[in-house]
Amino acid sequence: PFVNFPYISIDLEGLRIYESKDESVKPALEIQDTYLGFDIWTIISGNYDLKALHLSNGYVKVVEHKDGSFNIANALKSIKEVAQEEEALPFQLHLQSFTLQNVDIHKINEATEIDIDAFVNDAIATFKVEDSHTRIALNARYEMNFMQGGDTTLIKHKRFDLDTKIDFNSDNLLLKVAPSIIKLESGHFKLEGSLDLKNGQYLDLEIQGAKPNFDLIIAFAPDELVPTLKNYDNKGEVFFGATIKGKLADGSIPIIDAKFGCKEGSIKNNSTGEKLNDMEFRGYFRNTSGNHNFTSMEFGIEDFRAKPKTGEFYANLKIQNFVSPEIDLKLKSQFDLNFLEDFFNMEGLSDMTGSVNLT
Repeated sequence: PFVNFPYISIDLEGLRIYESKDESVKPALEIQDTYLGFDIWTIISGNYDLKALHLSNGYVKVVEHKDGSFNIANALKSIKEVAQEEEALPFQLHLQSFTLQNVDIHKINEATEIDIDAFVNDAIATFKVEDSHTRIALNARYEMNFMQGGDTTLIKHKRFDLDTKIDFNSDNLLLKVAPSIIKLESGHFKLEGSLDLKNGQYLDLEIQGAKPNFDLIIAFAPDELVPTLKNYDNKGEVFFGATIKGKLADGSIPIIDAKFGCKEGSIKNNSTGEKLNDMEFRGYFRNTSGNHNFTSMEFGIEDFRAKPKTGEFYANLKIQNFVSPEIDLKLKSQFDLNFLEDFFNMEGLSDMTGSVNLT
């Protein structure tokens, strides 16, 4: 480590951190490769300027226990109290490069059984601590799953690409997210907001679609359905906007209010050429009543209109209670079965003739 003195490098293999002294329990953190680089003279002079910190191949498992404590905090809790000087000098830390590669970050809430898993393919961050402010610039690519009670949700094997800047003020425990870009699958979104840790971890986040096309909606489609959707060419003016407001403490789910829709849309089967024209609809996703858990969530599509080659199509759809779904579908349609066969182009749909009238 002293070949490039005064630049010092420390390379650790098999780093493990346990919540307690019981090493028979799976570690809270296990990283195969850990690298730290710094200039010894800057450290001695009081400037905590770290050149690089790199973690690769491993996992971090964060568990929020029912009593509100965290396993990571328990693991890092100091055995002895450290005396502080009466007039301590301002502490400043500058980390030029912090990178993650192939690290699985797992967050579990024991009380609510909410399970969030993010596998970080690669991430790079820089941060600077000055007085009460910690400023972070982050660029990351990861795959996320969101589950509750062992059941998956709409966020299943979804790929994210995040580019953001964060400012955390330790005086008022307020974290601010600057206007940022996040990619979910092929959809591009803008987001900004704040997280008030002093006020029950109150989250105030606004999300807007950055590109007005169908990628904003396809991004939320189940993974198994995406290849089928890509067989269709779609056009139209698509919008998406959402706010997320509320406390996260004690396993609470904040209020989610999302709105989306389409005007002057069309969908074309690239294989058969069959097309739905003059498509428009409004949709929503919200949990603005009750205790804001999965039972109070509601999804709807209103005034869905489209014109097949011959006939018409109109529908309203409402799905309430994501634990035991209650589905209300109102449908009015008139079209030829031959169009249905060609538009969906599915195995098992063939030699169909006649027309359909549904009310």
